[in-house]
Amino acid sequence: MPPLDEQQRIVDKINLLEFFIKQYDEIEQKLSKLENEFPEKLKKSVLQYAMQGKLIKQDPNDDSIKDLLKQIHKEKQKLYKEGKLKKKDLEESIIYKSDDKSYYENIGNNEPKKLENLPFNINV
Repeated sequence: MPPLDEQQRIVDKINLLEFFIKQYDEIEQKLSKLENEFPEKLKKSVLQYAMQGKLIKQDPNDDSIKDLLKQIHKEKQKLYKEGKLKKKDLEESIIYKSDDKSYYENIGNNEPKKLENLPFNINV
């Protein structure tokens, strides 16, 4: 058996290493959590930028969103008259934020439906 001084030195060294091992474990767990969350957060971020039109250079000659929505509405009306769309497909969708801070979608005269787990943020 080693002398008492040597035993104390070994105990001190083990205590010091145990501290560093705990720190390493905490950091490793945080890193693992980040690695697991990163793909989903990246996907949401890219979708958010896409929805905001920030992924490509904007062309000032492009139509406004209002004009595009009018064109879509006219095209849907045409397809409905041709029998290629059902009447329910003509109903407009309205998304809004309620007093409870949740987002809801109202399609036509139907009951509003709470929107959950959206892949991007809605700026209403």
